[in-house]
Amino acid sequence: MEGVEVLVIGGGDGGVLREIARHHSVEHIDICEIDELVIKVCKKFFPALSVGFEDRRVQLHIGDAVDFLRKSHEGLYDAIIVDSSDPIGPAQELVEKPFFQTLARALRPGGVLCNQTESMWLHTHLIQDMLSICRDVFKGSVHYAWASVPTYPSGVIGFLLCSTDGPPVDFLNPVNPIEKQEEVEKPERELKFYNSEMHKAAFALPSFVTRELSTLNCLEDKSKGWELQRGTESMEGSGAGNGLACSKEPELCGGVVKASEKLIPSCCRKAMAAMPETEAKLHATVVSGWFSCSQCYSGKNDKSLYYNNPMWPGEAHSMKVEEVLYQGKSDYQEILIFKSSLYGKVLVLDGIVQLTEKDECAYQEMIAHLPLCSIPSPKTVLVIGGGDGGVLREIARHHSVEHIDICEIDELVIKVCKKFFPALSVGFEDRRVQLHIGDAVDFLRKSHEGLYDAIIVDSSDPIGPAQELVEKPFFQTLARALRPGGVLCNQTESMWLHTHLIQDMLSICRDVFKGSVHYAWASVPTYPSGVIGFLLCSTDGPPVDFLNPVNPIEKQEEVEKPERELKFYNSEMHKAAFALPSFVTRELSTLNCLEDKSK
Repeated sequence: MEGVEVLVIGGGDGGVLREIARHHSVEHIDICEIDELVIKVCKKFFPALSVGFEDRRVQLHIGDAVDFLRKSHEGLYDAIIVDSSDPIGPAQELVEKPFFQTLARALRPGGVLCNQTESMWLHTHLIQDMLSICRDVFKGSVHYAWASVPTYPSGVIGFLLCSTDGPPVDFLNPVNPIEKQEEVEKPERELKFYNSEMHKAAFALPSFVTRELSTLNCLEDKSKGWELQRGTESMEGSGAGNGLACSKEPELCGGVVKASEKLIPSCCRKAMAAMPETEAKLHATVVSGWFSCSQCYSGKNDKSLYYNNPMWPGEAHSMKVEEVLYQGKSDYQEILIFKSSLYGKVLVLDGIVQLTEKDECAYQEMIAHLPLCSIPSPKTVLVIGGGDGGVLREIARHHSVEHIDICEIDELVIKVCKKFFPALSVGFEDRRVQLHIGDAVDFLRKSHEGLYDAIIVDSSDPIGPAQELVEKPFFQTLARALRPGGVLCNQTESMWLHTHLIQDMLSICRDVFKGSVHYAWASVPTYPSGVIGFLLCSTDGPPVDFLNPVNPIEKQEEVEKPERELKFYNSEMHKAAFALPSFVTRELSTLNCLEDKSK
């Protein structure tokens, strides 16, 4: 496709321009940015982004985007990209119907819009509203997609993809893969995140998102005349500038610009109303009513010392604390439970968040169902760690499972979670569960070889006592305990922070296990970088294709209608978990870590 015309609204840092410039078919790029200072500052401090302005095809317009669009010809653009701020204050107009109607008029038949929107973890009501508007305005396809961005609220950013009536657009399957062009040309700057697999994975939605958005048929794809059947319970962003002028004067409060309440979306007002400013009970990690993670705990002679955790130097994640519910210390770790404003009750071990009521579904469901849905009829399962009971709860969904051993070293964690997290610890009530209190390595040494169909290691981060769980002898012990074709799912680190550690673990497992070895990941907002990783391995025997579930749990649950529906996991999320950003693929492949021996 030649002679493509593109409009960027906002994007004053130049990064979007830099990426558009990769496409040789693009003939002209208009960019409308309201704040010229943003451009100047980014040219000085972010030259790797602002290089986008140097492309000869770029024409810069300083001013209001709506005024610019009103003066433009109808049907002028093949694509419009809205890289705006969040919908508060001046940017409020960018989530209202008249703006989308103006955008649609500026697009040619079959033209496409990509509009930055909100996180699926925080603002599904706002996403619902925007999807409903776009379904009325655009006559082609309308989709929500998302990507992992560690420094954005919840570690996720959303995108709204729409097409006008005309040649059908299949957003889910790229027809113009940029990687193929770059494989030939070898550009100076390689793609770091995007690739065709990540493109497809961006449209895989957690089950709770699918249900919430489908309540208004928001997932309807008009270009195909059917609704996406991806999977039903509830669960902010970016832009260098708005490209849009404020239609109302902001109020001034103490010299600080404060958005008028009328300009704050209703979903944001509800969230603010739910956050009382009362001080929480004091704890070493709670300062002025805010808990801050990641800090590391060291306690000797009943004295507590917190310091910046070496696993995540230079960063911390804070949550508003409504009430400290429990604080105590076992023989192994300090335990804190508090009620947060947004994420419900939170479990903290040695200063590090382990789970929250809001997002525990992502971790528990993925670590359990990634391995168990990859093999037919698992019968015996071992869980190492998992004292909160959530992994047990998920394993119990699988009727083929006859016996579950769980080995947890800290009995106090189990007792506390049974009191404060009954929705997780319900897993201990299953008759198939046998609890063993003690050290996992000792337990495994006493176990029979080839006993388990699946082992799930739900451990702490590899600091202190848990260091042994990332070393070769431990993986050798795990492999001996698995039957031929048995599977391991081991919690590991974030691809954004610790690729060297992931490399080491993948290299060890490639030596130890004789089947498949893969790295997968999931979005968990309250974990460092908003991402958690999983190591999936299989022993020699019947081949295991982790990337394509052969034992889909959703089909069983569609028939049985369980009391607690799956909130995060589904077969699409399963497949998407193995799609890796380009920088991760390159880093891991330096040691051939992505090799799949089963194939």
